[in-house]
Amino acid sequence: MEKKVVIHLFDKDIGVVIKDASSFLRTSHYAFGQIYISCPINTPLEKIQEHLIKVYKKEKIDQFDPNLLYTKDYVYILGEKVGLIQKNSGLVRTKNELYIKDDEDLKNQLTSLCYDIILHKVRKYEKLLETYEHKIKITNMSQAAGKNYFKKKLLTFHWELIHFSNEIIDSVIIHELVHDFVQNHSSDFYDILYKYCPRYDELREKMLYGVKK
Repeated sequence: MEKKVVIHLFDKDIGVVIKDASSFLRTSHYAFGQIYISCPINTPLEKIQEHLIKVYKKEKIDQFDPNLLYTKDYVYILGEKVGLIQKNSGLVRTKNELYIKDDEDLKNQLTSLCYDIILHKVRKYEKLLETYEHKIKITNMSQAAGKNYFKKKLLTFHWELIHFSNEIIDSVIIHELVHDFVQNHSSDFYDILYKYCPRYDELREKMLYGVKK
């Protein structure tokens, strides 16, 4: 079980994903411009805020994109801000807006769109890297943007990649496909990765801090 909240850190609103755990406050990692923390799900937000201020220096938080992935009013799709309108609100949707019923409906729509986009991109890069065809799964991963289960010929990707630009999504896909050839992160792995994605380090940094494009 998990929930998303917004916590104010050093004059900036940061998305925090709370993963339910029996022990108190074990900060795991940050990605997609969010901080992921394990603690009892009902821990007071003030206590989490106090803990994160001790863990993260202001210089670190300053690197996070100030724009959340989504709010009740907007969502980022492929690096662009798209307005949100509640279904049955009577408002007419424009080209840059999306109808949603609730948060779950938004997630379902984004997951479906993410699958379609990533499937197309994976097929493109499979040919470029001259590797085999993979099954694709879009899910809510715990600590990664993507994973290559090479023995199963299966690639899984985090649904929140849909918030980021095509370049950033491409970098994650290429990373996972390179694992068809090298299953670790040795120099051999990075030699291949940088050949097909020279800006990988820059794009990964953007994804970590929530810079959408």
